[in-house]
Amino acid sequence: MKTTMQIEHDVLDLHGNFLLEVAGCKPAARWPAFQPQDPGPGTLNRSLTPGRASVTLELMQSLNLTSEVRRSDGWLKSLFWPTVENAWDVNYLGQQGFWICMLLAVATLGMALLTGNGIAIVLGVVAAAAYVLGGMGVREKSWPAAALIFVTYSLNVLSTVALRQLPNVISIIFAAVLFSNLRAAFLASEWRPAGEGEDQPTRFNESLADKLVDQMPATFWPVLQIPFFVLGSLLLLVNLAGLGFVLAQRFGIWHPGPIGIR
Repeated sequence: MKTTMQIEHDVLDLHGNFLLEVAGCKPAARWPAFQPQDPGPGTLNRSLTPGRASVTLELMQSLNLTSEVRRSDGWLKSLFWPTVENAWDVNYLGQQGFWICMLLAVATLGMALLTGNGIAIVLGVVAAAAYVLGGMGVREKSWPAAALIFVTYSLNVLSTVALRQLPNVISIIFAAVLFSNLRAAFLASEWRPAGEGEDQPTRFNESLADKLVDQMPATFWPVLQIPFFVLGSLLLLVNLAGLGFVLAQRFGIWHPGPIGIR
């Protein structure tokens, strides 16, 4: 099966080759600038004009550009209410979940450092480490890891509400996205390919981002999943205790100071 694409590109590389970059294919394919046809996986027909090359490329299905391998949802739906219909959905949602957890880890650590409080900084470092490890689990389709991250973070939001304060918009968005992460991880873990030999997306190992999102979770998650669940459970208990103290103070069961519990 072939896919025909009309691509326009302004630049030839320094070696006189036409550089074609297609989304989802790495590295970029290169063809000699004045060779009418390429003996590789496709046929390249080219007409050159000053400063611009117009290219029609017929690629074989092995390059994964046919309609059967496209993602099912747009980025917004994938972020808040994803669905899984093929292996490319599973791959994309795993990558998305990983980066969400990484962003949450950076934000948590940054907020802890800004407080200048030693205890808050230690808790922030522990939470950030848990979010990073949990992101690896989400990348590897572990819905329990996604659930632990969602519940742990949600307890912080509930503690804010218990203090009669409205959580900020960013906290609400993070909570919603983490719930979507949980849904995505569960759907990905339940999805099975239609056939045993069905094509799977390639995990790349070229850029730093590729190494982080495609290689690191597959390498370290099998080793670190038990430490993650231990660390995440401890963090969950700390947040749960914090929420309990807030509620006890809120309803007059406990007061800080020498009086203690009534």
